[in-house]
Amino acid sequence: MSSRGNAFVKELVIGFGFLNGLWIHIGFNPEDAISQALLQILKSFSPSTASTVGLGLLIASIAILIVSVWASYRIGGIIGLVAVILGFIGGILLGGVGIFILIVGVILGGVAPDL
Repeated sequence: MSSRGNAFVKELVIGFGFLNGLWIHIGFNPEDAISQALLQILKSFSPSTASTVGLGLLIASIAILIVSVWASYRIGGIIGLVAVILGFIGGILLGGVGIFILIVGVILGGVAPDL
């Protein structure tokens, strides 16, 4: 596995795919918790600003998702996208089958940038 393959696996397959699936499995989204805490603080200072910031955080979250999917495709092509999706499914299932799916995603992600 090349250094690009290692980076792809760490950042996109594990960091983006697996961890997002894991948060769904657990039922807790740290990004949402941080956003809600920030909005509560802003509401105490300026209620009108809090709604604008909330919309901005939603747009930023969607933009990050789009950029991550685009980067997965740009770096790894279709195989890279499949690897990230397998990492995501592995995080959701998080058991014997989930770990197997994650391992397949990591292997595919490791070779995807070199193809």
